[in-house]
Amino acid sequence: MSFADLDTGRAPAAVINDPNATFLQLQNSLSMQVFKINSNIRGIQTLVDQLGTLRDTGFVRKSLHELAETTRDMARRGSEDVQKLAELQPSIVSSLCVQKLTATEPVVQPHHRTALVKTQRALQDSLVEFQKVQQLSAHRQRAVVEGVKFAVGNSAILYVSPSAADFAC
Repeated sequence: MSFADLDTGRAPAAVINDPNATFLQLQNSLSMQVFKINSNIRGIQTLVDQLGTLRDTGFVRKSLHELAETTRDMARRGSEDVQKLAELQPSIVSSLCVQKLTATEPVVQPHHRTALVKTQRALQDSLVEFQKVQQLSAHRQRAVVEGVKFAVGNSAILYVSPSAADFAC
């Protein structure tokens, strides 16, 4: 396997045909996605804390929107990877049984079930936190918009435009 293979996403034939290696590769990818989702959640919380302050700018709102969209896509991909892992697990067990019957060397028993459960749980916890921070973001954005509407409404009452009659002599 070369770096060019890694860059293009191609895996060697041995990895493609080996359900064990495929499972580990997917599990590692999923763990990385959970880590990135958690990092994005912290970033979203930082941006949400800036809403309604002097640091609240269009750039902050745009960054918040883009980070939430990116995190939403990662969560979607993570859920798909969990499903792939769950589907892959029975094929690993059956291939190991066949290998045990035909191979003379001992096959290492996988602990994929525990890895799958731990990763599913970590993803689920991350998704719950992401949902909470999304709700907080929506609430904070609504509160800021309502505050601005209230401020604009009050200033409109205080400001009475001069009419042409006021200037007539």
